[in-house]
Amino acid sequence: MADATSETTSTISTIPTVPKVTSYESHSYSVQIMTIRLNGNNFLLWSQAVCMYTRGRGKISCLTGDTKEPMKTDAAYATWDAENSMIMDWLLNVMEEDISANYMCYSTAKELWDNINQMYSDFGNKSQVYELEMKLREIQQGNNTVTKYFNTLKGLWQDLDLLNEYERKCPEDGNQYRKMEESLEDNLNPLWEKCSLKSGRKKVEEV
Repeated sequence: MADATSETTSTISTIPTVPKVTSYESHSYSVQIMTIRLNGNNFLLWSQAVCMYTRGRGKISCLTGDTKEPMKTDAAYATWDAENSMIMDWLLNVMEEDISANYMCYSTAKELWDNINQMYSDFGNKSQVYELEMKLREIQQGNNTVTKYFNTLKGLWQDLDLLNEYERKCPEDGNQYRKMEESLEDNLNPLWEKCSLKSGRKKVEEV
């Protein structure tokens, strides 16, 4: 009996110990986080994609400045510095080379992000607003279904709405806004008529 117990104890002691696996969050530094690259004319789409990516990884506060840079003597500085460098690398890797070359010398991701916004949100918006307004004037349903045509119009107007974030401070601003509304009615009323044949609904300007 003693021999059996000894043999069992010996067998158990020889079972290999499984190494403990430590779970940790891993982020690649030199990585292109998305396929959209800033080229100077696509800032709106690019910036939205960047915000979506960084927010999804809990790093958006590094762009907004909500995460403050600690003192270099602070124990948290090394972690902040690593994350800051990582996010700057994310941004630079989704720019065209001729653009990224101008943003290599900033020391924080927030500084880099703010300067990109300052440069392209105004310059790029003006050209994009003009392009979107031209598309809205010229777009026709053609062979597209009503649903596809409506979705195209909706997408164009959503983009234009994002780009036209201004307060109407004078009569000229109000006139411009009314022209935009009239253009929207001209585009949507033909669709509304088709969709309302069976339901008896009213046109946009009658609602």
